[in-house]
Amino acid sequence: MARPVNEDPYQNFRFQVVDPQGGNLSIDAGFTVATTPNVSLNMVEYREGVYTWTRKFPGVPTVGDLSLSRGIFRRSSEFFDWILRVIQGGNREYRTELIVNQFHQQDEFGLNGTPSRITRLLEVFPTDVKPTGDFGGDDDAVQITEATFAVEEIQVELLTTTSTPLSVFP
Repeated sequence: MARPVNEDPYQNFRFQVVDPQGGNLSIDAGFTVATTPNVSLNMVEYREGVYTWTRKFPGVPTVGDLSLSRGIFRRSSEFFDWILRVIQGGNREYRTELIVNQFHQQDEFGLNGTPSRITRLLEVFPTDVKPTGDFGGDDDAVQITEATFAVEEIQVELLTTTSTPLSVFP
C-alpha cells in the first residue's frame, strides 16, 4: 500500500545550519556533517516517610554538544577566530544562536525557503576546534575542519504548510 510522501522520514542530507546573527558562522559554506545534541534528564530518587520503595522524578535537563564538519576553504578561519574570542572572554559576544533547518522531500531542498522542521540551539559557543585535517602525502582527500559547540538550550519547531509551530520543546 502506498503512503503519502509527507509521512516519509526525513533524509540526512536535507539540512542547513544558519547563524541568524551572521557574526560567528559563515552561512555561505555548507556543512557535510551536523551531529545534533541530545537532551537528557537526570533522574532524582526520593523516599517518603515509611514507604518501602523510592519514587523517581525527572531532574535537571542537560543538552549535549553540537558537532559540525565541513571542508576547509581558502582564507576562511571563522571557527578558529570564534574560539579565540571565547578564550579572551569578555562581554559574551562569543555566544550565539544557531538554527538547523531540515527540509522534507516535498520542500525541494529548501528552494521555496520553507523548512519542515527548525531546531534552535541557544547560547552556543565553541569548545573544541580542529582547524585543519590531518596531513598525509599519500592521501588525496579534502581537508576537513571540525568544531564542537556547547549548547545550553534546544527548541524544536515542527512547521505545517501555514508555517505555524505545532510543538515547541524548550
